[in-house]
Amino acid sequence: SAVEKAGVEDKLSAIVIVAGEPGNIATPCGNCRDVLRPYTANDAVIVSAAPNGGIATITRLQEYYEETFSELQDL
Repeated sequence: SAVEKAGVEDKLSAIVIVAGEPGNIATPCGNCRDVLRPYTANDAVIVSAAPNGGIATITRLQEYYEETFSELQDL
């Protein structure tokens, strides 16, 4: 997987999810968000789209977390 191939120094800048239906696209679950956190850049984005077409959404991964990455690093 991309997470396994990326080292801690090599941060992912984008993740693409193609699943669901137009108007009801997938987003990363809580466990996936926790797994992705150490491997993603602070400004990483999630691109979500349905395999059957429709409009793709682009969301900053940080928007899925309650705290910002910098706040978490200070804990």
